[in-house]
Amino acid sequence: MPPRGRQRKRDIKTPPSRQAEHRRINDIIQEVNYGIRKFNRTHFEGKSVDYHACSECMDKLLEEWDMDKDSLSTWKEFIDTTNTKTIDKKTKKSAQFKTLLHLCHRARDFEVMVPVMRNKLVSCVNDHVSKYCLSFEEDSRPHEVTPIKDYDTAIASNKVEIEEKLNTVNHSILRYGELKSPFYKFVFDGQEHGTLMEDITATFSEVSEMLKKWVEDDASYPEKLNQEIQFNNSYKEKMQDEIASLHDKKSHNSQQIDKMQRSRVKLEKEYNIYKQEKIKTKRRLETVELKIERLGKEREASSEKLEEQKGKRGQKIPKSPREKSDLERQIDKCQRDLELFDERERPMKRQRSRLKKEHKEVSDRTYELKVEVVTLRHKQFELRKEMDNIDIEISSIQERIASIDQKTEVIRKIRDMKLLPTYLRKRHLEKRNEPLVEDKLQDACQYVAHSIGDDWKRLYDRLPFIPLRDGSRRQRDVEIMDLIAAKRDRTTEEQARQSLDKWRWFNRQGDVGQLIKTLRKMHKVDIARKLENKFMIENVYG
Repeated sequence: MPPRGRQRKRDIKTPPSRQAEHRRINDIIQEVNYGIRKFNRTHFEGKSVDYHACSECMDKLLEEWDMDKDSLSTWKEFIDTTNTKTIDKKTKKSAQFKTLLHLCHRARDFEVMVPVMRNKLVSCVNDHVSKYCLSFEEDSRPHEVTPIKDYDTAIASNKVEIEEKLNTVNHSILRYGELKSPFYKFVFDGQEHGTLMEDITATFSEVSEMLKKWVEDDASYPEKLNQEIQFNNSYKEKMQDEIASLHDKKSHNSQQIDKMQRSRVKLEKEYNIYKQEKIKTKRRLETVELKIERLGKEREASSEKLEEQKGKRGQKIPKSPREKSDLERQIDKCQRDLELFDERERPMKRQRSRLKKEHKEVSDRTYELKVEVVTLRHKQFELRKEMDNIDIEISSIQERIASIDQKTEVIRKIRDMKLLPTYLRKRHLEKRNEPLVEDKLQDACQYVAHSIGDDWKRLYDRLPFIPLRDGSRRQRDVEIMDLIAAKRDRTTEEQARQSLDKWRWFNRQGDVGQLIKTLRKMHKVDIARKLENKFMIENVYG
């Protein structure tokens, strides 16, 4: 006999294909819906029950049988009693008595139908829908793909809603059990238990519709993935066209830069020529101006000398004829020198004017060439900067394309996983070969210890123990663990792990299902849901 906790999960025949599994699920849903419709047609549709009149009929029967109201526990005892006790013929033929029998048959059919329907739905959820109607979202990480994310969110929502509805059914069944006995109260409160029956069957129908919708979503899931692949390919083509456009723009900019470079070389060459010419004309102009300045100084000296000679001639000092002749000769010479200066100065001034004009033209052209060279250089800089930005944009688009390719590959892989029957069988075999129950419980406890935080004491207090461990002993366990933790400086996670190890040691029938249910009772829904998804519990609704 295998050791405790080492039993493998019961084997379920692997479906031959996804479509076959969908048909199997739809068959179960149709069976449930057919059973519910049959029950409703038989016991509710077109039938109205006067529970007050039935109570009065019960009073008559109990009085005939000399029994009190609490004598008959259930409808079964009432049926047995009607078969053994005598009943007044008039009462037996009355509509109220027939209605009482109808209530008994309704209760019988209901109590037979409900556990069967509930087990079928729970089995459908755990053994079929939750196993094979999957999004494979974990295989798409770290990429976020919208249809995969949406379907995974829908699955999580379906699980929560189905669990809530089945929990509602459980509460309604418990309430129905409270109303069953005694039978007189069952009849007297008939409106309430009738409403409970209708609510339970309606909830079963709602769960069936949710499962049907889940299967429809799963059937359309590969097509949605195909649409996402087509969208990604279209978007990729658009980005590739954008890259081609950017490459064309970059090539055009490169050609413009080369063209500008050739023009710039030519302009710089011309600029250097004009720059040298400017220097030459400036030097020539400076030379002419220097000559004019020197000539002006000589002319000024000659004018001063002429004035000096004229001053001597005008003096009343007696002079000899020879002195007078020399003075006149010097005055004539000075006047001829001045005339000669004027003749020499006129061409120099004309030359200066011409050189100034020429220098201005050369200077203006040199400046224009300089401006053109600087403008071309700036345009080249801007074009090169734009080309750098184009390279960055191309790199960014290529990264996006690579990301799209990765996403598309993931989507294609998940689509194939959904469509290929071989993968369905492979996944089923993987489930069969999962870790043993005890190993899985240990892993689950480690996961909870990491996530539960300071609430480990509440968890330990609420976990079930078989055999029973009373509250005082649990409190003593917590005190001892606190004392050990204080001495050894243990973390909260280590304390939580120790408490769960102690629970596994004292609880002979512990499993992950008990852990999940306790977490849900503590309203630790997120941890319970993650634990359920991670360790694939077969029947968390039981």
